[in-house]
Parts: sequence; C-alpha cells; structure tokens
Amino acid sequence: LSMFLGQVMSADGSCQNAVNEHNGGSVGNGLPALSLETGGYCTARKRLPLGLVRTLVQETGRRLDANVPKTWLWKNRHVKWVDGATVSLADTEDNRAHYPQHGKQAEGAGFPLARLVGVISLTSGALLGAALGPLSSAHGARNRDQLCFP
Repeated sequence: LSMFLGQVMSADGSCQNAVNEHNGGSVGNGLPALSLETGGYCTARKRLPLGLVRTLVQETGRRLDANVPKTWLWKNRHVKWVDGATVSLADTEDNRAHYPQHGKQAEGAGFPLARLVGVISLTSGALLGAALGPLSSAHGARNRDQLCFP
C-alpha cells in the first residue's frame, strides 16, 4: 500500500520508479537491496483491495475536513466542490464490457470511456468522495462502480 501511495503521489508515476524508491528507502534503513524488477510489485498492486482504498479515501477526507480551524470556514460552513471528467481506460475486455466506447468511435478503434465525479472540500482540500461510471447513461446504474461516496 505504501508503495502504491508513493507511486500515485510521485511526479514520475511509473512502477519502476515506485520499486526504485522503495528499494532506496530499504537500503537507506540498513536492509539488503531488493530486485529492481517490477513484476512482483505490479502483481501485488493488482491485489490491493478496492474496499481498503475506498475506506482510506473516505476516512482521510473526513478527518481532514473535520479538523480544520474555524477560521478556515466560509460563513461558518464547510464548502464543497463537485467536479467531473471523462477519462479513457485501458483497452481490455473487462473495461469494454463495463465502460463501452463512445458512439462516434468506430468499433475497435478507440478506448473505453468512463465518467469520474469527485467531491472536494474547499475548506481542507481533501477528496471526500468519488465515483466512476460509464460515459453513456444507456448502460445505466447496473454498470456504475461507486468508488467512495459515504
């Protein structure tokens, strides 16, 4: 989990950088050097439970927002911002089944598309919740994967 969080927050963002950073930290703490191959890390990252990530996002955001100084509030209120985006996903069979291509793309000539929506505290800057779903409402709620709305 710590390697994944480091990877997400890194400007580089690559698996190789995550492994290198972890290895450097281990050696710096007197532990033996590990392999710089990324396969083991990538396999382990795929097994990270989504529920754990959801819980961490929700709880971290909740705690950050609950503990801001009163002087940060706007008219004694916690202000939230809701924003969304469209993203293209990896062209895998599973993604195509849950997140179909845009109707204007030729079949097999584009990537599956998804909508992201997030709720951000303007008081603390914390992500309070997020959801991912298909771009087209024609695929409806049955395919929507609610990520982390409390």
